[in-house]
Amino acid sequence: MAANIVLPKKEIFLARSQAIGANVDKITKSNRMAKLLVDNFRGWVSSAAVSPLELTVRMDKDQNGLISGDEFADLLGTMTGERPPGWVTELMFSFAGASPDIGIAVGEWLALLAALGVEVPDDLFASEVPLTGAISIEPDGPHRVDETLTVRLSFSRRVEGYDLVVEQEGANDVERLSVPPTEMDGGTFDDLELTPDEADRYTLRLMHGDVCLATSVIDVRGAVLEPTPIVAEEPERPPTPSEPTEAVVEAPVAPSPNTLADLVDHLAECKLRSEAIGAAKAAPLMMLHGIVTETSTTLLGPEGYRNSETLVVQAGAHLIEVMMKTAERYPEIGTEVSMTVQPSDWSLARRRMMALEH
Repeated sequence: MAANIVLPKKEIFLARSQAIGANVDKITKSNRMAKLLVDNFRGWVSSAAVSPLELTVRMDKDQNGLISGDEFADLLGTMTGERPPGWVTELMFSFAGASPDIGIAVGEWLALLAALGVEVPDDLFASEVPLTGAISIEPDGPHRVDETLTVRLSFSRRVEGYDLVVEQEGANDVERLSVPPTEMDGGTFDDLELTPDEADRYTLRLMHGDVCLATSVIDVRGAVLEPTPIVAEEPERPPTPSEPTEAVVEAPVAPSPNTLADLVDHLAECKLRSEAIGAAKAAPLMMLHGIVTETSTTLLGPEGYRNSETLVVQAGAHLIEVMMKTAERYPEIGTEVSMTVQPSDWSLARRRMMALEH
């Protein structure tokens, strides 16, 4: 039964108990009946067959966390053999600034008991969970230049914002991103997108105030260059009179995708990621119409796109990730958008095209 009662931190509880105690002293100095009531109540509690905590649990008959005037009067009548008059209940509740009609919270009642000298067990006080943090990165390495990484920052309990420090070793560059709680994806976690544009070693430090909660190192390599196969050519031989010369007919070239949907379908058919990236970067500017389904913070990216947001836009049957330019506000989830984008990348893991806002 006692496990259902959880008090605030002990220092907060004791501060409230001291305030109630000061109110008790003030009232009893000017009210003789109040002093007599306090003295008698201390005697009733000390002579009771059960602990003050058990008495409190018994008082709250409906277990709603409030002790009503009737519940207090019933218990006091059981202890003394006579139900007290109304003024006794009103006076007792007034010590904590409460009313018998509304009731007094169980925590306030225990603070009143503590003010009257009753010991409250330590196991009732809330214990603060130590704050720890973690950094997880998807996909797993090795990582490449211009590859978009999803970074999840997790906390052992709710936090009021955090800082993320990113150190680029080779460039001797340090960036610090301060994220308030209103911009986090949840009270205990946040998801960011990181797109390194240089091959280097990056160190991520998750900070809460001046305390580093977690560290993660990302090694980013240069883009993979697919080898060009060398085909040995046969030397041309001149035609003989008996061999008629045939006209050379070149194979038709597949037309370039005309629409964004055609481009996405084309990228999905590419066998190599480097081939898909090349086709995306070679594509012209395109119009994107759709609805925003997800948003995430973009920490690193090309110049002009850092510390911005990446939108996931549902465009027909396709999901397109768009890295937005750095701005003060961005479209929210559920917003219909229409913008010009420059295709830039292809994610094999998510089967999505990525683009830059133009």
